[in-house]
Amino acid sequence: MKKAKDYLGLNYPVTISRDIDNGKIVYVAEIPDLPGCRVQGSSFSNALKSLEEAKKLWIKVSLKKGLDIPEPANEDEFSGKLLLRIPAKLHMLMTQKAKNEGLSLNQLIRTKLESSLSIEAIQKEVLELKVKIDELCLRSVMDAASGTILMPFLRREIEEKKALKVDVIDAPSIGLSGQSGGYISTT
Repeated sequence: MKKAKDYLGLNYPVTISRDIDNGKIVYVAEIPDLPGCRVQGSSFSNALKSLEEAKKLWIKVSLKKGLDIPEPANEDEFSGKLLLRIPAKLHMLMTQKAKNEGLSLNQLIRTKLESSLSIEAIQKEVLELKVKIDELCLRSVMDAASGTILMPFLRREIEEKKALKVDVIDAPSIGLSGQSGGYISTT
């Protein structure tokens, strides 16, 4: 029988989505292979950290109760074939589109599915980048409040061009979304 550390060492896929709860942005993280193993955090990194703790607890409680613990889905478990039932009209339209594009119906459907997954991956990356930008903007506001050098993305430019002087006026009004009510002036 496997122990908790055996399951904790497995690479379970994680999904993270951004949501709004009571008017605040939250990040919902879950492990689909572990039903109910889901958390929410105030930031992307907070949600991931909380999910790791939830995974440990989920596995320990399941072992204690003698419940089956699913292992992560493995590519070897899939043949690459699937039977898909779709409306006759959609079948006809997809067949016509495949013919017009010089593809088999299977090739067209595969291309569309791969494209859809690629778009989801890109959206996830964009979300992760937005979170990082929001965190940088928040750090910039904190830097402005403490009087230290401002705007991390300008630090390199300031160091390279020692002659550039940056003054920030009304910096605390910079929001988490990166929108600024303040002004950056160079003199």
